[in-house]
Amino acid sequence: MMAEHPPSATPAPASRGAEGAAPGPAATVVYWRYLIFWLLFFGLLYFISLYGIVAEA
Repeated sequence: MMAEHPPSATPAPASRGAEGAAPGPAATVVYWRYLIFWLLFFGLLYFISLYGIVAEA
């Protein structure tokens, strides 16, 4: 029975590689969304604190 299924007839690693490549761009999109969120969040905190400093002066 081993002779009926040679190792070259198993295309499983190729299909796994194709499926594994799909989440790559999605993970990059999530990274950019988090980056934009944190930049906007800290920018908002910066301008709020700047307004507080100017309002006290």
